[in-house]
Amino acid sequence: MTAVEAGRRSRTERSGRSRTFTPAARRERWRARAAQRHVRCLVRAMLKLRLATFFAPFAVASVLLAGCPDGAGLGLPGQDGGADADADARDDGPTGEGGNDDGAATEGGGPTPGSGALCGANGRDDCGAFLLCSKKLGCVECKQDDDCPASAARCLAGTCAGCRPGMSDCPGSGRACWASDNECHAACGDAVACPTATTCDKASGACVGCSVDSDCTSGVCAPATRKCVACITDATCSGARPRCRVLTGTCEACTSNDDCGHALPVCDPTTFTCRLGCTGDAQCPGKQCDAATAKCVDLPVDAGISDAASGG
Repeated sequence: MTAVEAGRRSRTERSGRSRTFTPAARRERWRARAAQRHVRCLVRAMLKLRLATFFAPFAVASVLLAGCPDGAGLGLPGQDGGADADADARDDGPTGEGGNDDGAATEGGGPTPGSGALCGANGRDDCGAFLLCSKKLGCVECKQDDDCPASAARCLAGTCAGCRPGMSDCPGSGRACWASDNECHAACGDAVACPTATTCDKASGACVGCSVDSDCTSGVCAPATRKCVACITDATCSGARPRCRVLTGTCEACTSNDDCGHALPVCDPTTFTCRLGCTGDAQCPGKQCDAATAKCVDLPVDAGISDAASGG
């Protein structure tokens, strides 16, 4: 035995440890080191959070639970909970729809306070990929001019149009926006007659359906579209149809679950009448509430088995 080997053996004997580790021992050492890295990461995160006390409590919790960016999780390599799981979490994009700036509803999600039915049942945003949810109007093409194409560049009551009656949207002199088609035409007057069912607003040169409420045989004059409608607010609705659906200018039985009673708790987003349905699982004994239809549906087979096994 050489002097170097003898020295190594002497140090090993003095320390009372063996340099040989079984696979199980190596895994335990790896876990211990990973746990230490994870704790250090969480300590750093908490120190940073002390400088950002304005974050909401749920944001604080999400930072603490998200794990460390260097993958110092507590799972073994290749298992759930390790670096791969952290990477998946970072890849998840933001939820929600960026164009929905008025907070009307939750995109494809659960109900929001008020549970309006204009965009979907129970306050959902079921307008789809090509429409926007407006808190006031419902599912619309646009909420501002920037949402419209160049060929119909003006947003008029949720619809993209060429121009807006009474507005200076038509270039050049002697031109005006007609309410009949929301396009620019020669200004009406003695030389230019208006289409049927419209009259000439000589002040603007536009052919309009109405200028004031008295121009309408029933209902009121919508100032944006210059057309006669049943309502523009709840004030002109009453009886069995006390709510105004502004998008269509019609009076409806409900526009929100708040308009419905206990027996018929859901405002249907297609008929705008109160119907049987649910707003949560508590109203569906032995079943679950389907958020999209606001109806009680059977539990998945595996969920039923799980509930039975747990005695629920």
